[in-house]
Formats: sequence, C-alpha cells, structure tokens
Amino acid sequence: MKERNILRQDSILDQIIGIYLITGEPVGSRILAKKQTVALSPASIRNIMSDLEDQGLLCQPHTSAGRIPSASALKQYVSRLLEKRQEQNKFSGSSFVPSFDDREDLMEYVSYLLGNRTRQTSFIAFPQLQRKRQEKKLFYSCQSHILNHPEFSNLEIVRKIFMALDDREEFLQKIEKWSWGLNVYIGSENLIEGLEECSVISSTYENSEGAKGYLGVIGPQRMDYENVINEVKFGAETLSRTLNKEGKNV
Repeated sequence: MKERNILRQDSILDQIIGIYLITGEPVGSRILAKKQTVALSPASIRNIMSDLEDQGLLCQPHTSAGRIPSASALKQYVSRLLEKRQEQNKFSGSSFVPSFDDREDLMEYVSYLLGNRTRQTSFIAFPQLQRKRQEKKLFYSCQSHILNHPEFSNLEIVRKIFMALDDREEFLQKIEKWSWGLNVYIGSENLIEGLEECSVISSTYENSEGAKGYLGVIGPQRMDYENVINEVKFGAETLSRTLNKEGKNV
C-alpha cells in the first residue's frame, strides 16, 4: 500500500512538472483528472497534492487553486533526467565550430550561439594569461532574453539579476567553487546573490593545457531542462575538442 502511494505521488508530481514546464501556469486537480494516465478522482488527486505540498515539493502561488513545483521538486526532476540521459548516452547536437584566429572571438561566438539555441542568457568564463598570471575572463551573451520570460516580469527581480551579472568578479569567484563537469543549480543553490529566482546550468571544458573554463546559461526556474542541458553539455564537449585539436590555450 505504501509503495503504491509513493508511485502515485511520483506520477502526479511528474505530470505537474511536465505541464508547468510547458505552460508556466499552476496545475489543478481537475486538469490532472482529465489526463488518461491518472485513474484517480479529483478529490484523491487533491489529497496527493496536499501531501506533496507538505513534503515541500509543491507550492501555491498567490491565491491560485493550482500548484507549481518547488525548487526541490525541479531538482529531483533534473536528477532523474540526468540519470536517464547518461544511461542512454543521449547528449547530442551540431558540432560545427568555425575557426577563429582570435581567442576572444571564438569565446564570444560560442557564448552567442549557446544563448540563441537555448533562448537564455549565456556565459563563458575562460582562462587567460595576464602579466604571467593566469586569470579568467567572462563573457555574457543574449542578456535581453531575460526580459522575454514571464517569470521575470517583476522589475525588482530583473534589477537584481542584472546587478548580479554586472558584478563579474563575484560571479567568477562563485563559479570557481562549482564542481567539475555538468552542474544544474536551481534557485539559491547557485550561491550568487541576485540569482535566487534563476536556474543556472553550466559545464566545464578544458583547453590544450588542461586549464578549466566554464560554459553555461542563466534563466528562469521554469525552462526546458532537457534541451538546455543537452546544449550546454554538448557545447562544452565540442569546445574542448576544438581547443585541443587546434592547440589553443583558451
């Protein structure tokens, strides 16, 4: 009985997340009851949703009768998505990167391409030798995409996001603490003040000398995680191959 209840909760939560990521709207019990995959009454679904809310996996925005997934629920969803994709080895995309003589032109191109393919604000941090010291330089692209998301209609939230992006030194200090490989930070997990309402997806890449850089995107917590993770992961892998092939220490 307990296992069946857990399976029902997982099924309801997955469907709420799926609907919310597409529509951006709170999801109610009647919508779920109309879906053929849920053989439960609206009353039973409401009870399950109440349990999920008690567990911190759903929350109620304003006075809406529906619920939306919390940051914790989205994190669980992304974890399951990554496990599935790693098992299937499903990261893929277009690997063509033009040849550039100037390293900054290459970095700007890659960042711009990632931002446009994901419709999010993109960034790239790369090592650069300055006065015999290795420092990191940071590029942003497609910052205007922030204004296209309804989640960022509040001007105060937008102001905080742009202030966070403007503080490049703080941004670089924080990402240096992120783990090697692919990282998905939802909400305050990213530890960057001003980006608490955002999700940040990044991946590391290496130049021919083994120095580490970061490639990623910043957007709302409601995003197409499957597509964005694919673009970020494959973009970083492609950039690593390009740099090692050409022997560029970028």
